[in-house]
Amino acid sequence: MIVTRQKTQEEILKALDGKKRIFIVGCGDCAATCKTGGEPDVKVLADILKAHGKEVTGFVIPETACVAAQTKTAFAKNRAALMASDAVLVLAC
Repeated sequence: MIVTRQKTQEEILKALDGKKRIFIVGCGDCAATCKTGGEPDVKVLADILKAHGKEVTGFVIPETACVAAQTKTAFAKNRAALMASDAVLVLAC
């Protein structure tokens, strides 16, 4: 059984220190089941980042992030937003 645990808000903000434009990657499988990286979780984190002066350039939630083909397709569709980002924040196992 896979279990994910999201880092604290403080840990995430510290890891993103000095980064302004953030792209978020969630997961529709394990992380969504554990409520650490599904769509509602990504949206909450995006709001937190915005409240701390970060710009969220976009987000994707592949059905299963660890399936490389799904993530690769999602990235290809969001190439411009990814290229405009300073960091990619991944909410997946």
